[in-house]
Amino acid sequence: MRGYHFYGELQEDRRFEEKMMAVPEWAPNAAKTPMRMMTPILVLLLMYLSSSAYGQTCVATGNSLVSSGAQTRSDLPPIKMIAFGTSVTWGNGLREDNTFRHIVANWVSAQTNRSVQLYTFAHSSALLVNQPAEPPTEPNPDPGAGDLDYSVPSVDQQIDCASSMPDSATTDLILMEGCINDVGAERIVYPWTQTAELRDRTDQKCGCPMGKELRKVGERFPAAVVIVVGYYPIISDRSSLFGFSSTRGAAKRAIKTYTNKHPEALQQSKHRLPRHQEHGRMATNSEEFYQHAKAALKEAVSQANGANPPRFFFAGLPEASIGGRLPTVDPLFAYGAPQRHQWMLPIRFLHFWAFHKDQKFWYRQKLCDQYFNRPLAIVDRTVCEDNSAFHPNLAGERLYAWSIEAVVPATVIDGWRLRFAASAPKRTASTLRDPSGH
Repeated sequence: MRGYHFYGELQEDRRFEEKMMAVPEWAPNAAKTPMRMMTPILVLLLMYLSSSAYGQTCVATGNSLVSSGAQTRSDLPPIKMIAFGTSVTWGNGLREDNTFRHIVANWVSAQTNRSVQLYTFAHSSALLVNQPAEPPTEPNPDPGAGDLDYSVPSVDQQIDCASSMPDSATTDLILMEGCINDVGAERIVYPWTQTAELRDRTDQKCGCPMGKELRKVGERFPAAVVIVVGYYPIISDRSSLFGFSSTRGAAKRAIKTYTNKHPEALQQSKHRLPRHQEHGRMATNSEEFYQHAKAALKEAVSQANGANPPRFFFAGLPEASIGGRLPTVDPLFAYGAPQRHQWMLPIRFLHFWAFHKDQKFWYRQKLCDQYFNRPLAIVDRTVCEDNSAFHPNLAGERLYAWSIEAVVPATVIDGWRLRFAASAPKRTASTLRDPSGH
């Protein structure tokens, strides 16, 4: 598969991870001093993941033939599936077979008894649309490596690239996501970001731009069912790891490193909140981004369908009403929360041992060492090595996959099954079980 590297099996030891993260009840401040040292890396990471890096040529970051098993009919043409988006769709930190796009492809294969040809154009740090004010970009030295942080090809360019493939007009299914990097992941968690400003920026970057891209997809891929996936609250009031109470000071130091990219944030950081309010502001802004991005993307999907029979669908994550607030993703799933559905920031010791490592941690170390080995690239290399943090982990990917499977109409599945409905597996209640328990 182009752009995909085999790096061996890496297993998580969850019990050991929980033990390392635990803070004794008798020492509520025990974690603060060592964790303060990690906070600058957290903020640098979020800033870098949403900032423009180097350019990337038009090439698929993944191309794989997915088959669910022995019942797959080899005499039938494969279903064509394309994935556009950012690191969320690419699946930072995950093996290919554990990404939600691959899980969904396998599910489609099982439902139809047909193989699925999955083309992936998503990659880490992709923008939804090109930013005309951005400086010229350098070419990505490894365009097929979706793990590297590059702002282009944007999702808009990914669509152009995919539509140039032979027989692209007969594509059956498209997974699509974008706009978090246009909003700026770092803005979501800055403790000094004004909530009203974040709302406006989210509405502006996730609404009309996504609507425009959906119209473009509708024209270029007239036969495709299009599933738009959304986002999740990065931080909640249940997040408690890595000294978030001291994030402001570390973030200010981090901003000075990237002053040319974030001059407005440097000025905003001078308006300090009381420390005990900063974590609350970060959780509030994460929730506001989630709610406004969800509303904007759903509206874009609605407008794309218009009065026509729907072929554009929004796949929202399972929600629950908590404390009289708007329905939202379980706060326990947020970064650093007890049932987190996001990768933690990995902590590396020496060259052979790491805590909170994701599935591609050691592979990514070699990749980053190869492309960020300049003396002045130490920050870029550190961020590259840790860019799985804040992204969906295995549990998060399963939740994404379930949400996508739940919105694919049964009539569409029946159509893909062609004349073999009688011999194909049926959509049962077990296949549509909500893995979150809600």
